[in-house]
Amino acid sequence: QVVEYFENFCKIIEPPVKNKKEGLAGDEKLVYSCLDLSPRHFQVILEATGLSLPRLAQVLLQLEQKEWITQPVEGFYVLRRK
Repeated sequence: QVVEYFENFCKIIEPPVKNKKEGLAGDEKLVYSCLDLSPRHFQVILEATGLSLPRLAQVLLQLEQKEWITQPVEGFYVLRRK
C-alpha cells in the first residue's frame, strides 16, 4: 500500500530534470538513470544495473549524500526534486 501511495503521488507532481545528471560520473550515472519518481526497490536497481551489492549500496549512499535521490520508504529509492 505504501508503494502504491507513492506511485500515485509521483504521478501528480512534475517530473525531475533529468539533464542534471551531467554532474555525475560512472556508476552514479548508471544508477541515477535507473530511477525516476516511482519508488524502486534496492533489489530491482541491483538487477537493472548489474553492480555488486556492496557497490550499489555505496553508490546509492553517495547519491543520497549529494541529494540527488531519496528513500521515501526504507529500501526504495526515487529521484529527488531539485
